[in-house]
Amino acid sequence: MTAHPTGTGTGTGTDVRALVEGLWQRFQPLASRRVAALEAWVAAADGGPGRVSGDLSATSLRDAAAAAAHDLAGSLGSYGRPEGSRLAEACEASVDSPGPGLRDLVVRLRAEVGP
Repeated sequence: MTAHPTGTGTGTGTDVRALVEGLWQRFQPLASRRVAALEAWVAAADGGPGRVSGDLSATSLRDAAAAAAHDLAGSLGSYGRPEGSRLAEACEASVDSPGPGLRDLVVRLRAEVGP
């Protein structure tokens, strides 16, 4: 007897892809908010609102960005977005040295996750 992950009895790859896409549709708004945390950190590091100056808000932005990148790195691949997971891992590794490299990664991650 063969187990079928979709519960349809067919076990086709199409069923699994449809299931994963449905789950992605539910997760995408949270993923988008996590990318927004990275965008806020990059903007602050660039001298925008919440400018990085060693104050509590800068520490909070950095911590939120690090947590968001970590969460995205661990989850995007599960939703069929391995490139997004790779980009999030790179963001996580770069969060302590914000600058053009991190900014580029976040822009690419936003494109992968969507609005």
